Amino acid sequence: MSILPHHMNRALVYGKAIDSSVGSSTTEQKHANGVLNPVGLTIPAGSDDISFQLEAILGSDEAVEVETKAGAMIQALNGVMQVMLDAGDPELLRIVDTIAHENQILACSYPTFVRLQAGIYDELTQYSLIDPAVLDAINAAIPPLSAAISNAGANFPASYGIPEGALAFTWNGREFVRLVSGVHIALVAPECFCYPPSLWYQANSPVVTSSDVQVINQYNPSNDTWEDILGYYQDGGTVLTSTRSAAIVDQLQYGVGMMRLSLIAADSDSIAAALGRPVTGLIVGEQREVDFSFSPKTNTANRFFAYDNVLESTGNKALSVTDSVIVTTLLLPTQSDAKVSFAVEFYNNQDDTLVCHQGVILPYCKFYLAGELDINDENTVTQPAGAPLTSVISRDRITAVRARAMKLSKAYNTVPDLRDPQLEIGIVAEMKWEQITPASIKMDL
Repeated sequence: MSILPHHMNRALVYGKAIDSSVGSSTTEQKHANGVLNPVGLTIPAGSDDISFQLEAILGSDEAVEVETKAGAMIQALNGVMQVMLDAGDPELLRIVDTIAHENQILACSYPTFVRLQAGIYDELTQYSLIDPAVLDAINAAIPPLSAAISNAGANFPASYGIPEGALAFTWNGREFVRLVSGVHIALVAPECFCYPPSLWYQANSPVVTSSDVQVINQYNPSNDTWEDILGYYQDGGTVLTSTRSAAIVDQLQYGVGMMRLSLIAADSDSIAAALGRPVTGLIVGEQREVDFSFSPKTNTANRFFAYDNVLESTGNKALSVTDSVIVTTLLLPTQSDAKVSFAVEFYNNQDDTLVCHQGVILPYCKFYLAGELDINDENTVTQPAGAPLTSVISRDRITAVRARAMKLSKAYNTVPDLRDPQLEIGIVAEMKWEQITPASIKMDL
């Protein structure tokens, strides 16, 4: 007896690929495999009940923990700064200005605080006329700062899987304060970062049927294409009581898309200071929940920025004028006619302090250059032959992006909100698409 519903003439089919050797439970494993959670596949009442949801990197408890650790470091640093401010010594006030980086935005991260603490020590050792009582007060305020930094942990907040520049703070003239997105600055909330999607397949296909139970024997090496096998299903396209075998006509296709970024630096003094800095991550937004056909849903409150820090990179990984950095990441299809912005994450792996849009990029800290992909820009888009695509990221397609880093002055030391209409564009890009699934697949039987 057939387990297929009688009168069925189409099949909605899904498949999932995962590297089981990697696992899928830890933050590192989820970054490696990606995460895309199906809803409604067990016993769907209909296609409208099926969706696929991205997973935020930070759970609610982790989000609170991250903010608590960031707040503790800021509070402890303010304790040191307040002692120097209260002393009123002109040289100590100069040290405060130096450490505060003149009201500039900084990443609230372990590497940043380590550099700031080292800067305090360096400045104090160069000033020998400090009142002993003031020096004792400063020395008493430094251990709580060291403890807060140590408690946050090495690589905070990247140790939680989110970008190093996910949290921002600044000096307001009196104290350091945590920065969140507002009128004068557009930042991504830490809980809005998600893992890239895992690899899913999908087909919404008509079926063909056979009443011959022996049709299964045609799955052999003499029939080397799916079209050959379909030729043995000769009893129409509807499942009947006599049906003994059914097959889908259309092949499974990738439900997700892929972005392949090929990045090179302009041969210009405006970006020269960033040469040699390795690429460590890629952030793409905005990503939304998709429906049964892997089309983005418009009525969802969950809108994420996919952060990929396990880049499938070949060859060179550092920014260069001559050799491209090539990275790939899986993404969900994006909305029709919508621009897609992205940010490339770099590591300042040298002792130099770099100047950027927000102020400075400290040594051994991360920074970000943003780019934009506009589906409607004829000067930067090469459409495939036939029907033009309407989405930057499309299912079963590789969005091949050729990009050039132009200006370090457009860089950010924290992750900007990629939806910001005043986003500083430091990378110019052009794109085209490549089909992933071949038109005809040879069978490996």
